[in-house]
Amino acid sequence: MTQQAPNTRARLVRLLNLIRFELRQALVPHWPLHEDEVWLLESVVRWTIRIVVVLSIPVLIGYAYDITLWDWMKLLIVPLVIAGIGIWFNSQQRAGETQSAERRAEDDALEAYLNDMTTLMVDKALRKAQLGDDLSTAVRARTLTVLNRLFRSVHNREVLRFLYESKLIGTTEDHPVVNLRGAALPELYAPGANLQGVNLPLTNLSDAILPDAQLQEAKLQEARLGEAWLAGAKLRGAQLQRAWLYKVDLQGADLTGANLQEAKIFEANLLGVDLSRTVGLTQAQLDVALGDQETQVPDYLERPKAWIMPIEEQRLRLSQLR
Repeated sequence: MTQQAPNTRARLVRLLNLIRFELRQALVPHWPLHEDEVWLLESVVRWTIRIVVVLSIPVLIGYAYDITLWDWMKLLIVPLVIAGIGIWFNSQQRAGETQSAERRAEDDALEAYLNDMTTLMVDKALRKAQLGDDLSTAVRARTLTVLNRLFRSVHNREVLRFLYESKLIGTTEDHPVVNLRGAALPELYAPGANLQGVNLPLTNLSDAILPDAQLQEAKLQEARLGEAWLAGAKLRGAQLQRAWLYKVDLQGADLTGANLQEAKIFEANLLGVDLSRTVGLTQAQLDVALGDQETQVPDYLERPKAWIMPIEEQRLRLSQLR
């Protein structure tokens, strides 16, 4: 008897493995699966079997009392709907509580940062610090920490505005005290912001929303401005050497005197932009940008023939060059 039990169990295990193999072959006979895909498929099969078993119970009971599966469904549909609504409401409530907690944490981080910086400006004469000295380095570390904490938060613009208005990150007349080289400011929302002469080389400003921003003489060398919205921005004299301007919207922007040497302007929107007085622009850059009949180019360059095409056709043509 003791020997028979293990033999029976072994046969059952072999039978289950055979069933699992046959199910796998039947469902995907010639599909080479990865381990995670095998696990997912087996999970679906297991849950399907469980559902069938659970539904079989009321069916079998119903045979004894002449109750059909549809009768069971009509009986259970109201409680199931109520339970589903309750689960959905609880999940929404938890999501709302999580978002509220995150907003409070961001508010607290911003308030603490502004308080610390104000204290340093009053007690330590932060404005008189020199770029690279101990105080400037400490403030840079504190600023980068809070910017990372507020990653993709609307509070990033408050940090940037405070630093600019306090003349800590450079203006057209003042040298920077705090070096934000390489800072992360993606999705920065600051339309119309006054950032003239700001010192932000190598900064991540991808997807930034900066229409009509005042960025005259801004230092943006090697900055990442991919898919940023800079329509109507004032970029007169801006330093954009080797900047990443992939799909940036510069429609109607003022680029007089802007340095675009080696800037990546693939699929950049230059509709209506006067490029005739830019610096460092090449034919290769123009050929992969979007323009129209109102886009003006330097005398030493030719207007791309594709610019007579509608904007969507230009995008389609460039998508084929990737």
